[in-house]
Amino acid sequence: PPEYLAGIALIESELRLDQSTVTQNVVGITVMDEYSKLDVNSSIIQGNPATGILTMSDGPMKPAPGGDGDGGSGEITVRYSNVQELLPPYEIGESEGDGYSEEDYYDAIYAFVSGPTPQSFGVWPGPGNIDLDPLFMDPEGVEPDFHLHFMSPAVNTGDPELPSDPDG
Repeated sequence: PPEYLAGIALIESELRLDQSTVTQNVVGITVMDEYSKLDVNSSIIQGNPATGILTMSDGPMKPAPGGDGDGGSGEITVRYSNVQELLPPYEIGESEGDGYSEEDYYDAIYAFVSGPTPQSFGVWPGPGNIDLDPLFMDPEGVEPDFHLHFMSPAVNTGDPELPSDPDG
């Protein structure tokens, strides 16, 4: 199955990805259970044919077994990043009325989520999220180039509370 061909797979684990690129895998990152914690910050997850991030849990993210819910709880956070797709567990969109929403799985802010997302979601909830092609220079090349094209909708769309980047 494609979920086992991930560049990164988490099982009851924690991972913070800062200023990283995950590309040229079947799946970029697979979160295999609802107890794992993934924090993606200022990173690019693109060029993975199946999806960028896949969650395999059978319900919302939960505190680690035996934990008090502080520090060890499962969650997926995406900030200031570009992710080819965020795919929630199979239950969302396949079973109606399960009571879960995408917010039970992901916390995304100022993120570009390109590619198809389940129709019921539209743009992922959270401030500043955008569901457009970021217009990378050559994301599918032999040596992918993830620099932004000057016409990219990602240019100057970050968090207005943060200091300006070098070009304003």
